[in-house]
Amino acid sequence: MNGPEVTITWETYQTYVRRLQEAENGEEEYKKRYIDSQKHLKTTEEKIYNCDLELQEEKQKNHFLTAENKFLKEELIRLQEETGTQQRPECSWTWSPEGLVKLALCVGVVTAGAALLAKAFKFI
Repeated sequence: MNGPEVTITWETYQTYVRRLQEAENGEEEYKKRYIDSQKHLKTTEEKIYNCDLELQEEKQKNHFLTAENKFLKEELIRLQEETGTQQRPECSWTWSPEGLVKLALCVGVVTAGAALLAKAFKFI
């Protein structure tokens, strides 16, 4: 079955060949863009994976620091309660005559020490 003969001009043939080449080039360009997008996707997936790892490490570190902070707060409260119940002799005196004598002795010792230091440095 042969159909009717069709005659084409040289310009029509050149146009056909040019469009065929453009289509082939377009296909190559499409393939190139697809490959580039796959590379970019892989790079993006790697970045996301690395960010997820960093996030997990930060979460673990934060969890550890929170637990350590809680422990230290509890230990501080325990120590404050423990030391708050103890009677310290150096803090137990009040403004009684005996307390005033202790204060006077402390002031005298400090003053005498300061005077001796000043005298010692004066002769150096």
